[in-house]
Amino acid sequence: MKKRLFIFVLIFAALCSSFVFATHNESTATASSVDTSCNSYCDKSVYYFRGYYNTAAQKCYYLSQQCSLGCDKATNKCVPEPAKCSSYCSKGVYYYRGYAGIDGSCFYSKLQCEYGCNDNGTVCASAPIPTTPVITATITPVNCHDSDGNSTATSGTVTVTYSDGTTRAYNDGCRFHQSYNPRVVSEYVCDDTRVDKLRQLDIDCAQAYGSSSSCYQGDTRLGYCSNIPVTTTQVTPVTPQDEISTQAPEESEISETIEIPEEKETAIKVDEQDETEETTEVPEEKKTEITAIQPDSCSIGCLDQNNNCIPVGIRIPGKYCDIDREIKPQLNSGISCNNNYECGSNFCADGKCTAAGFMQKILNFFGWIINIFGGEGDKEEAKEIAEEVRVVEEGSKEPQPAPIVNLGQYFTDNIVNVDIEGVGEDIEVMIISGPTVEIEQIPGFTQTHPDDNPGRATLFPLVFEYDGALKTEIELYKNLPINLTIRVKELDHETVAFSWYYRQYMLTDVQPGFEGRSRYTLTAPLHYTRVPMFRDPSGINPQMSRNPETDSEVEISGVIQDVYPVVEVNETARKITLTFDYVEAGGIWDWVRNFVQGIPDKRSMGVIQNDPANPDRELSARNYYEVWPIWYSQSEGFSLPQKAKEKVVLTFSRSEERR
Repeated sequence: MKKRLFIFVLIFAALCSSFVFATHNESTATASSVDTSCNSYCDKSVYYFRGYYNTAAQKCYYLSQQCSLGCDKATNKCVPEPAKCSSYCSKGVYYYRGYAGIDGSCFYSKLQCEYGCNDNGTVCASAPIPTTPVITATITPVNCHDSDGNSTATSGTVTVTYSDGTTRAYNDGCRFHQSYNPRVVSEYVCDDTRVDKLRQLDIDCAQAYGSSSSCYQGDTRLGYCSNIPVTTTQVTPVTPQDEISTQAPEESEISETIEIPEEKETAIKVDEQDETEETTEVPEEKKTEITAIQPDSCSIGCLDQNNNCIPVGIRIPGKYCDIDREIKPQLNSGISCNNNYECGSNFCADGKCTAAGFMQKILNFFGWIINIFGGEGDKEEAKEIAEEVRVVEEGSKEPQPAPIVNLGQYFTDNIVNVDIEGVGEDIEVMIISGPTVEIEQIPGFTQTHPDDNPGRATLFPLVFEYDGALKTEIELYKNLPINLTIRVKELDHETVAFSWYYRQYMLTDVQPGFEGRSRYTLTAPLHYTRVPMFRDPSGINPQMSRNPETDSEVEISGVIQDVYPVVEVNETARKITLTFDYVEAGGIWDWVRNFVQGIPDKRSMGVIQNDPANPDRELSARNYYEVWPIWYSQSEGFSLPQKAKEKVVLTFSRSEERR
């Protein structure tokens, strides 16, 4: 009996072990059969591509594209669409090099047709065939004179006299041109009897004259130079008396074509006319004037209706200059804001504009303290402050412009100590325009979506105000390079939280500032190998600063994660604006600095919206791809690191809801 029981137990154990082994093999086979390659494929008129395997979820995630003509089984991709966006001619404009954008719209380069479109509307029409005999006259320059003596650092006029007796004037100066960078300096010099044009692209026009040079011939990194054609050929009908009549060269005959190597063409290409103001003079009976005037540019801010350049963050009556270089109306109480200057009261607290009446109560309290403990001078100053607030809140009763009042600056938010090499240390100044960088955005497209690329970086001027014993020493550096360090200190006035360094900046302007102070403008050097503006420490370990009512969770791959700035998204313009407290910005400046140094560093980004009532509950999330910065600034809060605000504007190529 025992022997039989023992045999039965052995058989049962063998069966169990074989079952476990089979189960293990089956599970192993199942696990090994998971496809982690995530290859592209097409299914039900949707093409799935750029797949990646998520280990945690154990499945593939893809980007997708709708196939308008269904799937091609042979290629496992979308059926190719027929060619569209073909070239055509309409109303004297030839549209060519067409391609479809992500929304299916066609984008073209444009060319103005001199003789209109042909009969079929396909291309530009050819020049009409003359009905009378023609003769060719060659017009050449015979004399050239530069009023500034061929100086590239002085604004003047070059006058060229041609063999037919006509003259042409070329004016040095700063102009705006739609097809190039808006900050363009043009210099004309004489080369024997001919004129050479030197054009500098990435330069602040305000610093062009008064510096050592506004353009360097042959410097391909910062600009380029080109020689204007010196010989033009005209076809003129013969008069019945066989007399030859010559005319002044037409604009199209002396216009230049400039090519920039390795630069992508924009979606709409405008005619490459000369952007400077030029005048052609001919004999009295045939006198013709040709002018081409472009509006002035303002590289550090906005142009007002009187063509005055208003720096970013500066207020004018009822309006302010925003970072996108547009003058905007100031906001009323209760409206969301990022900076004091956006509000009519000039006071932004907890992300919303606060009424000036609230500030008046604060001033009344301080006035009460001053009345008890202060002297006559303090009382007069308190009256002036109260009057400024009254003007902001009620408006002046007299027909005069309202004063520019910046309560944030008045309450020392932007007062900071600086070291100026050769002048002194711990000099107390007020920052008007702090560290600001703009990165050129060059439009580009793939076959399916926009794909812009970064260009040159513009370092905006540092602007500060000062009223102290060292004014004379500072002004000795007018039009000379200067080294300056901004030191943002903790509340103990000793510990430096971080510093901004400005190296070899040029003191280009000294003007009257607010309340009797002098305003100093320092502009970046034209040529540099190392970025002349940097921060130390460059980045910090980000800390959480979370306001559930205004903040969104943001993560940028390899840059920051689990931080909560104020986020504004414009899907149409493909822009995301982030406003950070100092403690949460982390290494955002390091990322921006890469682009300033010419190192492209596009990233992926996620924006997560949480429930304000339950911040740990995610409501929605969106992913953004090919993200990179086009603007950086520390807009305010230099007196204490806890008050500092860093604003970054990003662009992206495409986005999708997170699945």
